[in-house]
Amino acid sequence: MTTPIRLNQIFYGPPGTGKTYSTIDEAIRIIDGVYPKNGERNNRFQALQKAGQIELITFHQNYAYEDFMEGIKPKMKEENILYEIKDGVFKRIANRANEDSKKTHNATNVRKLIEKYVNHIKEKLNNNEIIYLKGKGQSTIKQIRYDKEGNFQSFVLGGSVTSPQSLSFNIIMRDYERFNNGEIAAVRDIMPKGQAEREHLSTAIYYFSLYKRIQEFSQQSNLTLNEQEIKRKHYVLIIDEINRGNISKIFGELITLVEESKRLGQKDELSLTLPYSNEPFGVPDNLYIIGTMNTADRSIALLDTALRRRFSFIEMMPDENKLKEVEKNKGIKGILLSKLLAAINENITALYDREHQIGHTYFMDINTIEDLKDAFQQKIIPLLQEYFFDDREKIDQILNKNGFIIPKPYSKDSSKKIFDILPKSKNPKKDKWKDPALYKKIYGGNNEPDQS
Repeated sequence: MTTPIRLNQIFYGPPGTGKTYSTIDEAIRIIDGVYPKNGERNNRFQALQKAGQIELITFHQNYAYEDFMEGIKPKMKEENILYEIKDGVFKRIANRANEDSKKTHNATNVRKLIEKYVNHIKEKLNNNEIIYLKGKGQSTIKQIRYDKEGNFQSFVLGGSVTSPQSLSFNIIMRDYERFNNGEIAAVRDIMPKGQAEREHLSTAIYYFSLYKRIQEFSQQSNLTLNEQEIKRKHYVLIIDEINRGNISKIFGELITLVEESKRLGQKDELSLTLPYSNEPFGVPDNLYIIGTMNTADRSIALLDTALRRRFSFIEMMPDENKLKEVEKNKGIKGILLSKLLAAINENITALYDREHQIGHTYFMDINTIEDLKDAFQQKIIPLLQEYFFDDREKIDQILNKNGFIIPKPYSKDSSKKIFDILPKSKNPKKDKWKDPALYKKIYGGNNEPDQS
């Protein structure tokens, strides 16, 4: 079942559960309408980044409002330092989304208005009515031309000149919005296209008259350029490690503006004046925000309350089933990685909590026992040391006392023990880190037959 698309969402879970990977898939789905196919995701993601529809940033402790929204930045000019207001990443992508939304909105609505007007004129011509443009005795609409596919191509206009004028669909699309908002207020405001001015003005008289008729039709029919449903481009901002930044400091007034009901285009749309540029600013409703949050760094309960109320949270936990295919690799000596991961996480949950489990991606690229050894030595053991503040006795319990942590007496006369990590062996034949039985012991499978 496909999950609904949300304007603001955060993927959260322990490290290694594929959160960043999933945000890329989700960003592509938001823009294209479908998830990317295998082998196409990276190319498509890079293409959308290049097109400016996706931005990817990472929050950190020094990330500020001035980086995110806008701020005063120094600029060297010759030997002088100048200060100028610079837009941050969020403002830039929001402006792109808003501008594109306006262009798409207006172009689509002009197109629909013209289509309705063409049908209106067609009905009148079929009834043998005369359609005057500037009053009786002046120019008229003589004919409608269509292309081979039956789409409207142009109006044929007749008047005092000897040859009829043809006003194409493309020229109406070029001019009508500017006419409707007052930018084209007279015949001379219609830009010539490869014509001498005198020749152009004789043509533009007809154009201007027709634009007035379309505007009157729009008003009489109660059609506006703001009420029709259209499909716009979507834009996505991915914020990796969103919980590592100071949310109140970074978002500022945006914490209100990103709320779905407050977006531009929604019933409760809201704009605020920005502190540096003093410009009015609102967040368009075709800009999506996806965050990732590592629960091992910070619990969701500690996240900024205002942010939590405005975002939907999607939990991503370790999925042992994703390791079934990896288990079929004979190079790992029959070790059941799914059971190994489940056992480790069960012990972590019992001794710590469920938010500090280990994700399945730590084992996704395991092809040999050597790979598994490296994963434990370089990733898993260090991660457990971080989780448990290098309490090796607890790490020994997490690994079901499999032999990677070596307990030994503190002294000859003491029952107290100290715990060391199994050292690396220079002799490959005696390297216990490559002993399948020690890995199987983690999940109680040391008596299982070797499937290699």
